[in-house]
Amino acid sequence: MENDFIFNFFKDVIEQKKERLREYFDSEAKILWYETNEKFTVDEYLIANCEYPGDWIGEVKRVELIGDLVIFVGEVMPKDKSSRHYCTSFMKLKNNKIVLLEEYWTEEVKVPIWRKEKNIGCKI
Repeated sequence: MENDFIFNFFKDVIEQKKERLREYFDSEAKILWYETNEKFTVDEYLIANCEYPGDWIGEVKRVELIGDLVIFVGEVMPKDKSSRHYCTSFMKLKNNKIVLLEEYWTEEVKVPIWRKEKNIGCKI
């Protein structure tokens, strides 16, 4: 498995290239978004991703390969950089196609006041 697969996939996700994205998936693939408790077919995932409003930029921050499991973290933001989002993805591959994509999305938020009051941590 080449890291190029992940970088190209993530680029196509961000650029919302529906037909190119379809090529990465096995026709029976399942996509799971745990924070909203949703399971998608490939067609549903393409709608959810490619019809999401706005224009986006981002980059892959980390990739780990363990057999046929790919774990990667991506950073995504609108082109105006008004917010920042992170996605941790667990991707199961078979015959170089995604058969399972489990994703956890989060948005960058401010440090909670209680931790600021404890004077712990610092900026990454």
